[in-house]
Amino acid sequence: MGENSPTNNYDVGIGVLGFFFVIFFIVGITSEGGGVMIFINLVMFGLPLFFVIMGRRKLVKKLNSKTKPKKKKTQNVKKGVPSKKKNDKIEEKEDIKFKIPIMYSGGHMLHPIASSLSKQHGSAGELHLTDDKVIFIQKSAFGKEKMRIEIPIKKIINKELRCDEASAINLQQTAGMTAALGPWGLIAGMAKKIVLLIPFKDKKGMIQRPMFVAINGSQKKGLKEFNHKLYEKL
Repeated sequence: MGENSPTNNYDVGIGVLGFFFVIFFIVGITSEGGGVMIFINLVMFGLPLFFVIMGRRKLVKKLNSKTKPKKKKTQNVKKGVPSKKKNDKIEEKEDIKFKIPIMYSGGHMLHPIASSLSKQHGSAGELHLTDDKVIFIQKSAFGKEKMRIEIPIKKIINKELRCDEASAINLQQTAGMTAALGPWGLIAGMAKKIVLLIPFKDKKGMIQRPMFVAINGSQKKGLKEFNHKLYEKL
């Protein structure tokens, strides 16, 4: 440090306190009853020396942080397009007017449903209604999107749009469930479901007929309300 360095006072203090600390320490260990002398030495010179050293370190650290040049943020800009971080994800915000829990029961060529007893009604998800689309979204247990079907309202084939009540499962499934569960299986087989069929033309002009099914009471109520709101937008 230079002559006018801010640490000069600390350096002088460290030198003086250190000198007396060493002298009294040597006297303490060479004389009788030196334990008392060493204790007094630690209190009078040791502790102040410690705090002065720590104060100097803190001051040096502060001075270094002020003099350290700041790194300029660089941006990779090409033809007026601002750079983006690799992990940035642009998510399109959907203005959802109404949504309900629902079962997707197949009908779209790109999203077939495997037939099994555990998936006899389809895949569970949510049906969203926006100003210009009907959107079905299915997510995994971790919240990751597994399936997405977008139906532009303008592309819906109105004449084929259906919302009907039907048997929840077919006769073969009813017989199997009755054999396995007794009367409860028969009751389940006789239950009714509401099916919403939304035929539309996709981007390639192909007709897709996704079918959505409501099984329990709350789903049925929600699907009926969804159907009314969709009808108002047609």
